[in-house]
Amino acid sequence: MMGDSQRTENIEGRQELVFADGWHDFVIDQRVGLIDMMVFEVDLDRSHNNIVVFDMTLFDSTGCIKPMRIRD
Repeated sequence: MMGDSQRTENIEGRQELVFADGWHDFVIDQRVGLIDMMVFEVDLDRSHNNIVVFDMTLFDSTGCIKPMRIRD
């Protein structure tokens, strides 16, 4: 499940937010701006005590949805 995940930040010193398999680079490639809002679908990886992002929806500043599912 973890693959080549990228850790991004420590949450309250206990859990880390992890982008699953390619999401970290994908978000950077999309040039997500500060005015964009992201809604994450997450799962808790209990074996590593991480929160794993496996999908997200991006809303631009006008409230329009930008679909961002990674396709296999």
